[in-house]
Amino acid sequence: MLYGKILAKRLVHGQCRLDHAERYFIGKLQSAYRGSGALIQMIADLDTAEDLQRKFDRQLKEDDSPTEPKFTIAFTALSQAHWPLHLPSIAFYAPKDLLDANASFDAFYREEHPNRGLFWLWQHCHGELKMQQR
Repeated sequence: MLYGKILAKRLVHGQCRLDHAERYFIGKLQSAYRGSGALIQMIADLDTAEDLQRKFDRQLKEDDSPTEPKFTIAFTALSQAHWPLHLPSIAFYAPKDLLDANASFDAFYREEHPNRGLFWLWQHCHGELKMQQR
């Protein structure tokens, strides 16, 4: 379904907020068309991912790390079954600091879900750089 692909891209790239109107529209799609259950599952996945991120953030705060992180990190763990996203076709070599952050979330996720694995979709990552004058 075309709307599913469009919605997936908008959600993954943070281009839309799931407000009441969008949820209502998705509900109408689900009642009108079979196969739109994946849209509802995508929304449920995002809610689950937000809960997981909050749990990860709490764990980071509780850890007694002597150094302060260089940047804030946020990950969105989604179910592969319902999202029309694909593994990257080209290699991506992330900077060491990003790989360290990635490894910490990976370890956290494996503790939470020992029988699941993560596939990193680097092509959907984004970052924001803020500079301060000293």
